[in-house]
Amino acid sequence: MLLDPEVLEQLARNTSSKAFPVMLEMFVSELEQRVDTVERLLKEGALRAAGDEAHTIKALAGTFGALQLQALAFELELAGRGNHCDGIDDIGGRFFECAGRTLECYRARLDCG
Repeated sequence: MLLDPEVLEQLARNTSSKAFPVMLEMFVSELEQRVDTVERLLKEGALRAAGDEAHTIKALAGTFGALQLQALAFELELAGRGNHCDGIDDIGGRFFECAGRTLECYRARLDCG
């Protein structure tokens, strides 16, 4: 499951109807920036720093119900923090593909109100 609708519904219930879209926009913006940062860090070979960014993405993704992204961010976090080059291209590829699909889903949700 790419997104857990129950998590988003719970967030919406826990906030006001005006606050939730603002929170979602902030999440999308921060996720875009952090994914770009991970991409840059991986290109630079800064695996540990990429792992640290992935840790933050993992937490954000969990908060907003992005289950697949959360799992892939965890894989990337472990590989980066362990400074494991083996398989990092595969993990990174799956992570970036999932991040793109996840962002598309959240943008569509924002567009629909």
